[in-house]
Amino acid sequence: MTTALTRKSWTDLSRRPARTVLTALTLALAVASFGILAIPSLMNRAMTAEVAQARLYDLQIPVSDVTLSAAQLSALARLPDVTAVTARSVFATRAFINGQRVATEVWGVPDFAAQPVDQVITTSRPGPGQVLVDVQDAGRGIYRGSTGDTVALQAGDGTVRTLTVAGSGRSMALSQDTQTGHLVLYATQATVQRLGGFGGVNMLEVRLRDASQPAAQAAVAAVRSFLAGQPNRAVFAGLPVIRAPGDWPGKATFDSESKVLVILIVLAVLCAAFLLANTIRTMIAEQTAEIGVMRAIGAGSRDVRHIYLRTAALLGLLGAVLGMVLGIGLAYLLVGLFARVFFGVSPGFAVDWPVAAASAVIGVAGTVLTAWPTLRRPLRTPVREALAAEGLASGFGGGRLDRALLHSRVLPAPARVGVRNVARQKGRSATTIVQVALAVATTLGLISLAQAVSGITDQNWNVLAYDITLAAQPGSRGYDPATVNAVRGQPGVAGVQAADMSQMTYHGQTLYAFGVPAPSYIYDPLTSGRWLTARDERTGARVIVAGEAAARLWHLHPASRVTLTTAGGPVTYTVIGVAGSDADNGFNIYTTLPVLQAAAGQPGVANTLLIRAANRSHPAIDALAARLEDTLARAGYPSRSQLMYAGRANNKAQNQTMVVIVQGLGLLIVAISMLGLLNAITMDIIERTREIGVLRALGARASDLRRIFRTETVILAVIGFVLAIPLGWLLAHALRWLVLDLVNIRLPAPYSLLDLGLAFVGTLVLAVLVVTGPLRRATRLRPGDAIRYG
Repeated sequence: MTTALTRKSWTDLSRRPARTVLTALTLALAVASFGILAIPSLMNRAMTAEVAQARLYDLQIPVSDVTLSAAQLSALARLPDVTAVTARSVFATRAFINGQRVATEVWGVPDFAAQPVDQVITTSRPGPGQVLVDVQDAGRGIYRGSTGDTVALQAGDGTVRTLTVAGSGRSMALSQDTQTGHLVLYATQATVQRLGGFGGVNMLEVRLRDASQPAAQAAVAAVRSFLAGQPNRAVFAGLPVIRAPGDWPGKATFDSESKVLVILIVLAVLCAAFLLANTIRTMIAEQTAEIGVMRAIGAGSRDVRHIYLRTAALLGLLGAVLGMVLGIGLAYLLVGLFARVFFGVSPGFAVDWPVAAASAVIGVAGTVLTAWPTLRRPLRTPVREALAAEGLASGFGGGRLDRALLHSRVLPAPARVGVRNVARQKGRSATTIVQVALAVATTLGLISLAQAVSGITDQNWNVLAYDITLAAQPGSRGYDPATVNAVRGQPGVAGVQAADMSQMTYHGQTLYAFGVPAPSYIYDPLTSGRWLTARDERTGARVIVAGEAAARLWHLHPASRVTLTTAGGPVTYTVIGVAGSDADNGFNIYTTLPVLQAAAGQPGVANTLLIRAANRSHPAIDALAARLEDTLARAGYPSRSQLMYAGRANNKAQNQTMVVIVQGLGLLIVAISMLGLLNAITMDIIERTREIGVLRALGARASDLRRIFRTETVILAVIGFVLAIPLGWLLAHALRWLVLDLVNIRLPAPYSLLDLGLAFVGTLVLAVLVVTGPLRRATRLRPGDAIRYG
């Protein structure tokens, strides 16, 4: 009996191979979408292997330029909990590439043969006067240097020196500036020191036995105490970076952004469920008479239900196996894409078997559960009515609605038949409409997300009312008032302000601190409270304006008091306002310049200059920045400039990369939905094959048949689009809420008439293209063959 039932199930599937293939393929796409869930674990596995290979730091501590002997480094390595220490020289400068100045970081390596912390993995070892280019430099279009090429760099004294490219390298910890468009180079320690004009090191990197937060804080205190007790006393030049166990650079951002993709899985599964319901409903409808025969010869409702659930299970198994394979491949491709684009890592092939197995089980179980409700109606149909059913729709007769639609004179006759067909197959039409609606709503929601990201990026950059920043090189002296006045007198400078930029922490979260004069070229619109005033600056009041995300996370408001950890120790501030933009993801604070200088232990000295250009064209800004860099370098103030227009463009490009990936995956939903529409029209043509034969015998032309089915397709697409308008609005706001919950960025949810118009045209064009194949089959049927079909 079991074998007979299985043969019956296989017969049901093989009877309509086109329908089986389409449905299995759609199920496979839905199951494959579960591969997205494997991305975080696979990425974490790849990056954990990279962490081990790179010997990634647990502590990264910027210090003032200091010379440390081998004995002192050995003593540092013997501090409690410390397992390894590297003291490194870092020089930030400019490279001259194709007539352009490119922001550059040159990282020194004390010994390429022995790298206990933050290993630079290289193709060769550079000698004196040679550099290695980071592998991500070429991938991001920053610099495609090959072995033997030369690169011109601005030295600390303002002169230009030429170094030879000896190969390439990569480092998880040191190459992160490629994320901001900076050129990253590696060289020997001596080469970096000669280039920068300093004799010591300015970065300590430490690995710990116990990297937990309390142990790491204790290690920071021990290093600080050790350096303070040395004859060549060094001070922390910035806030130490503590890497949490299991963390890697960019992990938090990647995990947050990858969770946005989960909503696409839900939509894909919904689309597949509706398609499956259509398929099972059609299969049962065309076998109504068979069901009547089985029941007449003694088969019970349970037996019949088991036959079709077995058929659904086989269909689900086909889709699940194919989908599991596709999902494994999708996850591998996406992980490789993310790892190469964002981290310069090429992970090996790996499979998250729990996710793969779960996706297959869900595919089979979901298919059976979706089919169950469709069996209720035919099993309740009296045996006499079932035996009288014709199986395939003949297309003739019908109820009052059929007759009313067919005799209506509003539309041409072929169009009236198409409208009648939509009205007759109410269940299938409804599920197809929902599939189209989900596809269009997904498109509208993702368009809204792209526009929101672009808009918020512009908003965040609009708070900056200057054209150039000049930052003092790490370890060099900052800008005193005399230097600020000298820059103010340079040709082409319309205005200049001294500022200070540093990092602080609060409850383990990094905050980006800006010390600015009042009034300032930086003004973040406020949601509450007030901005900094000249009186705050004059009195040295320890007051701050908190970023929007920070205020939301810790419930800060005007009059709140917070104790922040600075490079010089803890300092307590009073909140006077809450900023409204999401600059630095909203984790920023603003205070007056003297207050931040005091916290950094450098009163009267700024580390940043904000420059307004008299001529705001891009070539003029480029020329002014280059001239100011050269002038300051000759005066003993090596500086690195950032151009605001270039920073804005780079930031938008980075955000757009992630949006494009999300939109690309959103096409999966559209593909499933279009397959659903194709399935619906194909089944419609199959069910009405005899009707097509009769129509052709009565003189209907191929163009009439095309008009019938295109009318049906357009009606389904238009109704689906109308339903998609509110669904798309809800999805746009759901994505907005999800981004806010995951990454603390408050995005708008734009929804324009232009987008709706474009989506409407795209829906109609896709719908017409999708049914081209089935229509070709319908118009090629011979009348006699079609009439005998069944």
